[in-house]
Amino acid sequence: MSRLFYFQVSTAGGFQQRYFAAQKGDVINFRLSTDNTSLGHSLTIKEYGINFLISSTNISEPNNVLFFLNKSGTFSVTCGYCNPLNYPNGLANFIGTLQVN
Repeated sequence: MSRLFYFQVSTAGGFQQRYFAAQKGDVINFRLSTDNTSLGHSLTIKEYGINFLISSTNISEPNNVLFFLNKSGTFSVTCGYCNPLNYPNGLANFIGTLQVN
C-alpha cells in the first residue's frame, strides 16, 4: 500500500505532525516543506538511512521522499540539523515517531 504524509516544519513550533503509522511493506511518500530554509531542517530516520534536507518553503511544491518500509518497529523521526544551541527551550517539538507494524 502507498501512504502519503505531509511533513511540515515550523522554526517556531517544530513538526506540525509528530506521529506517523504504516505497515511493513508499505511505500510511503513524505511531502516536505518548512517555513525557513536558512536555518536548515531535515527529515531524518536513521534506521532507514534517510537524512533529507528540506529546501521547499512552498507547501504547494514540496520536496518528496519516497521509500519502502522493510522493517517493523518504532523509529525516531528527527531534524538532523537542529542544534540545542539554536533552541534553548528544547528540541521536543522536532522529534516524532514512525510506527511500522
